[in-house]
Amino acid sequence: FDTLYLPRQGGMGYDSSLRDFRSLVSDPSSLLDEVRSVAVDHVRGDIKRPWEAYSKASFIRSFPNLEEIIIVLNDEKEGEIGVNEEVEFLEPRGDPEKLLMVWYHFRQSFLQEERLMEEVCKETGREYEGFNLPVVRIRRKVRKGRGEKSTGVVGLEEALEGMRL
Repeated sequence: FDTLYLPRQGGMGYDSSLRDFRSLVSDPSSLLDEVRSVAVDHVRGDIKRPWEAYSKASFIRSFPNLEEIIIVLNDEKEGEIGVNEEVEFLEPRGDPEKLLMVWYHFRQSFLQEERLMEEVCKETGREYEGFNLPVVRIRRKVRKGRGEKSTGVVGLEEALEGMRL
């Protein structure tokens, strides 16, 4: 289960390189077209830098076979995990409502960016191609090998399952 994980660079945060990722990476064999899962760090509003206006929609659209997006939360027990450390993603802990809000804000931000793309296409006379957001999962990251057994705390997936109509 390979996931392309692009961690946030500490105090610098994300910049336009996330949005332009595909144009910055040499990929003569088109291996990036095969990416099925990408992960990006959740950026809380209180730590987001003014220049962190990366475009989720452009980034996500750059992977034609994408099936899953993982929004990564830092596990407070782990402390700061360096960008070169191996990590694994586990079911998040905490208040399911707060986790649901992280998912909701990500989705709303994506939809807003899609609407802007559609408007730009109309203004420039280009055809807008709609795009459906793949499955969005929320996970917490821990240093590889530190995964633990289930704690009995309800995770987001269980909370969403209970909310289905």
